[in-house]
Amino acid sequence: MVVDSSTLYIIDGEVSSENDFSKINPSDLVAIDFLTGDRAKAQYGNKAANGVIIITTKKALEVLTQVKARKNLSETAFFLPDLKTDSKGKVSFNFTSPEALTAWKFRLLAHNKDAVSGYLEKSVITQKELMVLPNFPRFFREKDTIVISAKISNITADTKTGIASLQFFDAVTMQPIDAKMLNAKNIKNFTIPAYGNTTANWTITIPDGLQGIQYKIVAKSGNFSDGEESILPVLTNTMLVTESIPIWVRENSTKEYTFENLKNNTSTLKNHQFTLEYTSNPTWLALQSLPYLMEYEHECAEQTFARYYANALASEIITSNPKIAAVFENWKKNGKLNSKLEENEELKSLILAETPWLNDAQSEDEKKKNLALLFDLEKMKTSQEATFQKLKQKQKSSGAFGWFDGGNESEYITRHILAGLGHLEKLSSKDTADIDKITKTGVPFLDNKFLEYHKSRTENLKSSNKLIWINPYSDLHYLYTRSFYLEKYPLSDTLKKAAKLYLETAKKDWLNYSIYEKGLAALTLNRFGEKESAKKIIESLKETASNNEDWGMYWIANKAGWYWYQAPIETQALLIEAFSEINNDTKSVDAMKVWLLKNKQTKNWPTTKSTTEAIYALLMQGTDWLSVKDNTVIKLGDEKIITKKLVENEKESETGYIKLNWKADEVKKEMASIKIQNKSKVVGFGGVYWQYFEGLDKIKNNSGTVLSVLKELYLKKNTLKGDELVKISSKNSLKTGDLVTVRLIINAKEDTEYIHLKDMRASCFEPVDVLSEYRYKDGLGYYMSTKDAATHFFFDQINKGTYVLEYDIRVNNSGEFSNGITTIQSMYAPEFTSHTKGIKIKVNSNF
Repeated sequence: MVVDSSTLYIIDGEVSSENDFSKINPSDLVAIDFLTGDRAKAQYGNKAANGVIIITTKKALEVLTQVKARKNLSETAFFLPDLKTDSKGKVSFNFTSPEALTAWKFRLLAHNKDAVSGYLEKSVITQKELMVLPNFPRFFREKDTIVISAKISNITADTKTGIASLQFFDAVTMQPIDAKMLNAKNIKNFTIPAYGNTTANWTITIPDGLQGIQYKIVAKSGNFSDGEESILPVLTNTMLVTESIPIWVRENSTKEYTFENLKNNTSTLKNHQFTLEYTSNPTWLALQSLPYLMEYEHECAEQTFARYYANALASEIITSNPKIAAVFENWKKNGKLNSKLEENEELKSLILAETPWLNDAQSEDEKKKNLALLFDLEKMKTSQEATFQKLKQKQKSSGAFGWFDGGNESEYITRHILAGLGHLEKLSSKDTADIDKITKTGVPFLDNKFLEYHKSRTENLKSSNKLIWINPYSDLHYLYTRSFYLEKYPLSDTLKKAAKLYLETAKKDWLNYSIYEKGLAALTLNRFGEKESAKKIIESLKETASNNEDWGMYWIANKAGWYWYQAPIETQALLIEAFSEINNDTKSVDAMKVWLLKNKQTKNWPTTKSTTEAIYALLMQGTDWLSVKDNTVIKLGDEKIITKKLVENEKESETGYIKLNWKADEVKKEMASIKIQNKSKVVGFGGVYWQYFEGLDKIKNNSGTVLSVLKELYLKKNTLKGDELVKISSKNSLKTGDLVTVRLIINAKEDTEYIHLKDMRASCFEPVDVLSEYRYKDGLGYYMSTKDAATHFFFDQINKGTYVLEYDIRVNNSGEFSNGITTIQSMYAPEFTSHTKGIKIKVNSNF
């Protein structure tokens, strides 16, 4: 490039001269760029025929930091559903407008006492003379490379020349991270014609180890400026693996445990944390699991009930146990203030759903404070009321519940919810008026269904004294559910006669039942007055149980399967309920809880349903609040940690509970050996958990299972013959704006039920269908739910066969992205799972 008098100089976004350039102190220079040829003409017109020299100084950086960025980007400006007019028929109201630059719909609906109504709809546009409108994805994923484009608009009658910058900050610490994101050249110059637009682009790379990123993009031209500021979550490109050992130490005894994999580890796996949890009362373990239910992301009837169940139980536990309430109050005071990321509920819920382990990075004080705030009585009361209203709305007019909104009535889900409400009534000392609002129609629905089946089965019986055939799963589960409400909703004479036939059959045939059926039969017979028969079943179960020090008391035949009644955790919880209620066998119950704790995954059991059942089983017994501090000696390797870590947890250890955490850099091989000496007169429970990461790129397709899924991506092209799908390959690369069809091929080798398919999405893709709804295709019914990072499908039932689902997404950003994996699994038996391999997506730039 030859520099002469016709060369165009742009200094800090403004047209300048060579003379202005000569006056700049070299120490004030930040960057110098050169544009020539077509690039120069495209941006600055014919006056740049001989090239452009673009200079950025420190003064520009100072000016940009003073630009006020828009922060309130809410999509709803206001919602005022209860306005009243004055005596003259006028209504007035005030609101604070969000700062988003967009078109708004103003809608007004009015009516009088006679139900005469009127409707008004208008459009309002918020804009500025100079506007910067960035095109960010919904989230970032570690190791992705992405091009961030921003449209800069000028709606004045003059040409505007200026500068724009894009800065990034760690959303937790608010420290600048432009260098980490390879965003070195973060200042861009621009020239916009009158009433015109231009585009600025930044190419960035997402580093590891961040929970969220705050961006700030600003543009300035003369006296005109604009900016935008917001936070985006960062999703990991790894998968968390948890290994656990349950702890069960009898009174006045010593036990030793060993993590063989940690002891003999020679791989390069990345440690996450090491946790030891120990208590003299299982109520603490139940309490630690409640946040998992409270914060679960999906909204089916069962999980909405689980949320209500958790809030109700937490309120009951805290109000009836002053020592726990005192501990929580202490945690509240000691915790630190929340970061910006924690204050943003939408981002927090996305991070919790996709990378729940990031919460473990908090200090112990922060974790305890957040747990205490979650269990704040006033907050729980509000949450409990709101969740109950959601649950009540999901109940159909018939009294039944479907699994997801829009689906068919599900007798099992209805029975599960009503039995759970029965558990709450047993555990709670509070008024049950809310529960009655659901049970008063739910119980009659189940009664009527039971009588319908009974009538169809008895029509062909030749004699009235012949025992009726029963379906142990559904019929016994109905009678078990119904047994919670015998006093509140007495059986009709017809129902009594029918129930008696089924109970007589159960008394005769129970030896042929599965473990789960025997538990149902024992509890049902006991509550219907057949106590001797119930005790016989319990004695038989006790004789066939396995017992050992490591696993406690359990049944080898208690295996997992695809159906709701083939659920080991729920079965064990049911048997604990039976042994406790029928024989008050404390010794067996304590031993059975060990197996239950063996299957606990740090904070919860594998599913929401199993967690609610396990919590109930743990809360049935355990009232000895003995100090762990004075009665327990814990050693990791050769280190006696009671003298070190327990001092920091003195107040809670005195209430019978301790939880100790070691972060990644503290985890050592020597910690693989654990020795616990219990000097007290009660059994000690707990668990040790070792967690580490594996990369998604190590995950391979495992399509040979009973239920498998295959994912394919197609470019959708509009041709004269209609839409044409072309499989994406190196020859058919993507660019921004393209429409992509996702094809999911499900292969079921057996009939299955309650299935969840999660299809992860690359951050460059934007969903086209954003409304969640129930759908039917080729004989398959499913609920489709679009979230920020993935699309979820929920199937009540998938019969044997092959099914194809398709949905569209739009390419929103260019760069290189991880597309994650697609997982299909039984919602209530997650060990039955299959997934696709991880794939990479490349999107070419349009510029």
